[in-house]
Amino acid sequence: ARSARASEARALLEDADMVFVSGGDVELGMKVIHDRDVAGTLRTLARRGKPMFGISAGSLMLAREWVRFPDGDDARAEIFRCLGIAPVHVDAHSEDDGWSELRVLVRLLHERGDASPVGYGLTRKGCLRVDVLDGAGLQAMGTPIPRIVVKRGAVVEGAPLPLG
Repeated sequence: ARSARASEARALLEDADMVFVSGGDVELGMKVIHDRDVAGTLRTLARRGKPMFGISAGSLMLAREWVRFPDGDDARAEIFRCLGIAPVHVDAHSEDDGWSELRVLVRLLHERGDASPVGYGLTRKGCLRVDVLDGAGLQAMGTPIPRIVVKRGAVVEGAPLPLG
């Protein structure tokens, strides 16, 4: 039954040429990944060099962590773990609000004590290639990639990652 479906899913992932992680709701997507017991499989496949591609929320799920807002309250925002396959923090297509949720995440990372936290904004017409096997090299594609950083204790927009 359920364990058979999970083993079938893991076998499909093993056989795939590339893994695609779709968009939607980041927190719900991570719950499904854990409920289906495929998080470890995805991480193992990534370490072995299996290409992975995320779109929208799928990009966030492939990254280190994301932020949730209990009761929609920014003051209660908290970080939760994602797959951590791409060793970055990202948000997708949020240029219209100045990357507001990504700014909250970077602030929380800074308050947690992370050294020099950076958040990358994945624009509607751009993407970020993360080469995890070659020292996590980053390459902006389509558009320069906005960077949200901390300078003198304030969360600000830093110099964008130029097209590579």
